[in-house]
Amino acid sequence: MQSDRSYWPLQKDPEIRDAEYWVAKRLKQLRLAAGMTQKELASRMCITKSRISHLESGRKQPQLATLCRASKALGLRNLAEFFEGVPLLGCSVRGQ
Repeated sequence: MQSDRSYWPLQKDPEIRDAEYWVAKRLKQLRLAAGMTQKELASRMCITKSRISHLESGRKQPQLATLCRASKALGLRNLAEFFEGVPLLGCSVRGQ
């Protein structure tokens, strides 16, 4: 069994990659809009600055709990605000 993420079929789907890219860029956009450095956001979220860097670059994918903490640390009203304006990338359904 391969150990890298390319083993997983969904990771090869361009829509999934596009959605992951969007989440990474949105995190950075919101952080900059809040006037925070990576270090400040990391401190508020109780994670490392390098973790923020990995999330913003798309090298690591955040879990839902991480997105919740980020939303709160960034002063958003709720998690839905994080995803405001996101296209339905990676959301293919059968029959449509």
